[in-house]
Amino acid sequence: MCGRYTHLLTWEQVVQLYELTADDLGPPADFLPRYNIAPTQMAPVVRMKDGKRELAMLQWGLIPSWAKDRSIGNRMINARAESLLEKPAFSSAFQARRCLVLTGGLYEWRKTPGKPKQPFWIGMKDGGEFDMAGLWEVWRNRTSREVIESFTIITTDANAPVAPIHDRMPVIIDPNNFETWLTARHHRRSFCARIRQRRWKLIRSARGSTEWRMTIHGVSSGWMQTSQGLCP
Repeated sequence: MCGRYTHLLTWEQVVQLYELTADDLGPPADFLPRYNIAPTQMAPVVRMKDGKRELAMLQWGLIPSWAKDRSIGNRMINARAESLLEKPAFSSAFQARRCLVLTGGLYEWRKTPGKPKQPFWIGMKDGGEFDMAGLWEVWRNRTSREVIESFTIITTDANAPVAPIHDRMPVIIDPNNFETWLTARHHRRSFCARIRQRRWKLIRSARGSTEWRMTIHGVSSGWMQTSQGLCP
């Protein structure tokens, strides 16, 4: 799963890397570097709006449009890729509301019998950002008319580097697949097949290689609020 992660890009880097073209281009007021993004907090995603890419700040934890209470989003921070088709909370968003969740790395906790959970930092050796596959949704309170836009992170089986820490990890979208992920109307079964074959779990390094170039190291829980938590 993914329960905490970071976002460290500047606005200028986001505009360049994601080729943002929305007419009202400009950083949201709450767009800031974050070393420990937690569920229910606002976080940046890249999505399509009126045929153009935009960055939006959404609440982490997807609230289905049909939900009676917003609190259901607290349990919807991750969506298993293998069961997207069977989950009413995610199937509609998968067809029409996909997004990229920006991150420089994520935290995962390893369980050891008889010991406290040990947090680990999972990122790229070159320090580069990467993008997790996400879904977003709009929820409206019928009484107060409050509107909340929220998102979830899609997960799949862990790869070899991550498996010793946790059995799940986010689906990672290669930059070459950004446009396809954001705009194409995927055949549902075809997408699930790609997840099983790991064809969507690719990270492109600065040198253009699509092999995994991950770094994983233990961190102190007290360091996770600062940049020190990103250092071995």
